[in-house]
Formats: sequence, structure tokens, C-alpha cells
Amino acid sequence: MRFRFSIRTLLLITTMFAAACYYCIVLPSAMARRFVSAINTERYPAADHMFWHDADRTFAKWKDERWGFACDAELASWSVRQFLCGRRNVVLRMKYFQFDENHYTAMELAATSFGMQSPQNTSDTTAMLFDRTDRFDRPKIIIERR
Repeated sequence: MRFRFSIRTLLLITTMFAAACYYCIVLPSAMARRFVSAINTERYPAADHMFWHDADRTFAKWKDERWGFACDAELASWSVRQFLCGRRNVVLRMKYFQFDENHYTAMELAATSFGMQSPQNTSDTTAMLFDRTDRFDRPKIIIERR
């Protein structure tokens, strides 16, 4: 039996492969780049609209509520797992001042073809400023990091 070559089958296979690459590679990368651009240019309402869930849309609200709120985002490097799962990771670092405390938060978000997912990994650091006076009324300023 002889193998029959069909240009129609080859075209169909090529089209399906291109659609899969677009869905798994191009769309998540484009979503992640748009999110990073929105965060770094402080367009927080635009960044909020990229999330799947309404509970994750907090950047614009936090900008108004927390003094000194600032964010910095960057694309994480590619990994095989991201490539196979159709997602692109974004590293997000936030800092703000609240109740005499400086808060620094780093988190990792996943961008998919349909939008940004909830944070996966979160680390939080707090720097508190205490004003303790000794019995001779000499002020001592102590900075404590947790």
C-alpha cells in the first residue's frame, strides 16, 4: 500500500498547529506585556480590567486608599511548564505606607489567553517605625523589619 500525500490534510494540520501556538504562546505573552505596561505606567484601572475575578481588581482602589502606593512589574523568564500550560508569569512588586508601616509585597501572577489569574506566590515584608523614649526623654527611633 502506498502512502498518499494530500495537500488538504497538510494544510489542515498546519492550521491547527498554528492556532495552538497562537493560543498557547502568543496570547498569554501579549496579555502579560499589556499588564506589565499598564502597571509600570500607573494605569491601574486598565490593569484591573485584565483580571478574571472581580475580587482581584484592587489596584485602582489601593491607589486611592493607601498613601505612597507604587507598583513595579516585569515578565518572568519562560519555562517549559509555562509553555505547556499556555501561561506566562509576571513578577509584581508593590509598596505602600499604612499606619506607620511600610509594606513591601512581591507576588507572581499568571497571564493566560483569557486574562490574568489570581496571585500564586506572595511574600510580604513590613518595616515599622517605633518612637520609644527612654526615662531621660531622649527619643530612640527603631526600625523593625518583619
